[in-house]
Amino acid sequence: MPLIRSAIKQMRQNRTRRQRNLITKRQYKSLMKQYETLIKAGEKDKAAALYPQVQKSLDMAAKKNLLHPKNAGHKKSQLAKMLAA
Repeated sequence: MPLIRSAIKQMRQNRTRRQRNLITKRQYKSLMKQYETLIKAGEKDKAAALYPQVQKSLDMAAKKNLLHPKNAGHKKSQLAKMLAA
Protein backbone atom coordinates (compact mmCIF):
# COMPACT_ATOMS: atom_id res chain seq x y z
CA MET A 1 0.00 0.00 0.00
CA PRO A 2 1.29 3.43 -0.85
CA LEU A 3 1.85 5.85 1.99
CA ILE A 4 2.11 9.14 0.11
CA ARG A 5 -1.18 10.92 -0.51
CA SER A 6 -0.56 11.43 -4.23
CA ALA A 7 0.34 7.75 -4.63
CA ILE A 8 -2.89 6.76 -2.86
CA LYS A 9 -4.85 8.96 -5.25
CA GLN A 10 -3.00 7.50 -8.24
CA MET A 11 -3.88 4.00 -7.05
CA ARG A 12 -7.57 4.97 -6.84
CA GLN A 13 -7.44 6.46 -10.32
CA ASN A 14 -5.74 3.37 -11.73
CA ARG A 15 -8.40 1.12 -10.23
CA THR A 16 -11.19 3.24 -11.73
CA ARG A 17 -9.53 3.40 -15.15
CA ARG A 18 -8.90 -0.33 -15.13
CA GLN A 19 -12.58 -1.04 -14.48
CA ARG A 20 -13.59 1.32 -17.28
CA ASN A 21 -11.11 -0.25 -19.70
CA LEU A 22 -12.16 -3.79 -18.86
CA ILE A 23 -15.74 -3.04 -19.90
CA THR A 24 -14.63 -2.06 -23.41
CA LYS A 25 -12.13 -4.90 -23.64
CA ARG A 26 -14.66 -7.54 -22.60
CA GLN A 27 -17.18 -6.13 -25.05
CA TYR A 28 -15.00 -6.42 -28.14
CA LYS A 29 -13.65 -9.81 -27.12
CA SER A 30 -17.12 -11.27 -26.56
CA LEU A 31 -18.40 -9.82 -29.84
CA MET A 32 -15.43 -11.29 -31.69
CA LYS A 33 -16.07 -14.68 -30.12
CA GLN A 34 -19.77 -14.56 -31.07
CA TYR A 35 -18.80 -13.59 -34.62
CA GLU A 36 -16.31 -16.45 -34.94
CA THR A 37 -18.78 -19.02 -33.61
CA LEU A 38 -21.39 -17.84 -36.13
CA ILE A 39 -18.85 -18.18 -38.94
CA LYS A 40 -17.86 -21.69 -37.79
CA ALA A 41 -21.53 -22.68 -37.54
CA GLY A 42 -22.05 -21.54 -41.15
CA GLU A 43 -24.50 -18.74 -40.33
CA LYS A 44 -22.91 -16.09 -42.51
CA ASP A 45 -26.01 -13.90 -42.72
CA LYS A 46 -26.11 -13.48 -38.94
CA ALA A 47 -22.35 -12.94 -38.89
CA ALA A 48 -22.67 -10.26 -41.58
CA ALA A 49 -25.28 -8.50 -39.43
CA LEU A 50 -22.97 -8.67 -36.39
CA TYR A 51 -19.86 -7.47 -38.25
CA PRO A 52 -20.59 -3.70 -37.97
CA GLN A 53 -20.96 -4.02 -34.19
CA VAL A 54 -17.65 -5.87 -33.93
CA GLN A 55 -16.01 -3.26 -36.12
CA LYS A 56 -17.37 -0.43 -33.99
CA SER A 57 -16.21 -2.03 -30.75
CA LEU A 58 -12.69 -2.55 -32.16
CA ASP A 59 -12.60 1.08 -33.29
CA MET A 60 -13.67 2.24 -29.83
CA ALA A 61 -10.96 0.12 -28.19
CA ALA A 62 -8.39 1.63 -30.54
CA LYS A 63 -9.68 5.13 -29.83
CA LYS A 64 -9.33 4.55 -26.08
CA ASN A 65 -5.78 3.18 -26.54
CA LEU A 66 -6.72 -0.32 -25.42
CA LEU A 67 -5.55 -1.61 -28.79
CA HIS A 68 -3.05 -0.18 -31.22
CA PRO A 69 -4.95 1.25 -34.22
CA LYS A 70 -3.07 -1.01 -36.63
CA ASN A 71 -3.83 -4.03 -34.45
CA ALA A 72 -7.53 -3.13 -34.56
CA GLY A 73 -7.29 -2.76 -38.34
CA HIS A 74 -5.62 -6.15 -38.61
CA LYS A 75 -8.35 -7.79 -36.51
CA LYS A 76 -11.10 -6.19 -38.64
CA SER A 77 -9.35 -7.35 -41.79
CA GLN A 78 -9.11 -10.92 -40.55
CA LEU A 79 -12.78 -10.94 -39.54
CA ALA A 80 -13.81 -9.65 -42.99
CA LYS A 81 -11.61 -12.29 -44.58
CA MET A 82 -13.36 -15.00 -42.53
CA LEU A 83 -16.75 -13.74 -43.70
CA ALA A 84 -15.70 -13.70 -47.36
CA ALA A 85 -14.23 -17.21 -47.28
